[in-house]
Amino acid sequence: METWFTKWNCSWAGVFKTMVYTVLCLVLLGSCTISSPKYATYDDVMKLYVGMSLSALQDTLGLEPNYIKKADLQDGITIYDYKYRLKELKRFPLFMKKNTGFEADGEYVDLLVTVDSQNTVLKIETCTTCTQKEQKTTIVDFNSIIRGITTMVTVTLPAVLVFLSNA
Repeated sequence: METWFTKWNCSWAGVFKTMVYTVLCLVLLGSCTISSPKYATYDDVMKLYVGMSLSALQDTLGLEPNYIKKADLQDGITIYDYKYRLKELKRFPLFMKKNTGFEADGEYVDLLVTVDSQNTVLKIETCTTCTQKEQKTTIVDFNSIIRGITTMVTVTLPAVLVFLSNA
């Protein structure tokens, strides 16, 4: 009886090697993800004005609020919290005289929008001290790599040892 191993001239060592490389690549690629909140741009925030409706505000920003900061049912006042991101000008310190720099994403800022019971915007304000500063993250998340390697060793290695002991 011919199996696909003999038909394609494969060996268990080659299959095992391919599996190890595949798992290793998936672990390394899976650890490169960085999460960030949904945010609006500074230009979108500059288009907002007092007196507009909540639905027009959400259409302008292109996102739903992150959370409701305060909902007072007696007065009908609700404060929504949105995030937007500033733009910064980065420069190289060695070439400050002729260097105009380049534009880069800055920190996240809270946009607090106060709305009345008719969903009309009453007040728009920003708060730079409301949230924690953005955490600096590296491209490679070493904790995820360690978790992946640990999982690979605790799951794959015993299976390979059992396989080799039966061969």
